[in-house]
Amino acid sequence: MSTGFVDIARNDTLFPRSIAWPRKLELFMHQQWGNQSVQIINLAEGGADENSWIARLDVLMSHAPFDIVLVESAVNDQCSAKKQISKATEVDYLSHILLKTLTQFPNDPAVVSVELYRLAFTKRRDANKQCPDEVQEIRDGTNNNQTCLYCSQWWKPQDWRKEARERNSVSYVSY
Repeated sequence: MSTGFVDIARNDTLFPRSIAWPRKLELFMHQQWGNQSVQIINLAEGGADENSWIARLDVLMSHAPFDIVLVESAVNDQCSAKKQISKATEVDYLSHILLKTLTQFPNDPAVVSVELYRLAFTKRRDANKQCPDEVQEIRDGTNNNQTCLYCSQWWKPQDWRKEARERNSVSYVSY
């Protein structure tokens, strides 16, 4: 998951909200430490979840060795409220397999689970499509104090991976 509309080239400048977070991280690291040798390889694909990456370990391996692997699929693990119990079991099982495999890659990379939260922002149609009859609202806290729309179940996938992270000694960042 890249959480941005574009993964810009390293010298491009765009509206910051549009830039995928992996590229923002790389830019931040370059600004903070002046270390141009840091390179982020963004392999994110729309709609990819743990099952997708387990099936495509060859793609990941073709870029090895890594120092750090950041894994994020919480947004793609979301489901309707009716399917949460079975989805939670599936996410835990697949996360365990994926995280265990990643920690055993060449060079013993550090693996960090990045847990993102989804909002529909101000798009009521998107919220209603994904979360019929359960849409909630919150103010975004900016100067214009817009109302952001969300579903409480969108925030649950982060917890579904907790045991898999612990079994594999994988740290996480909530974003």
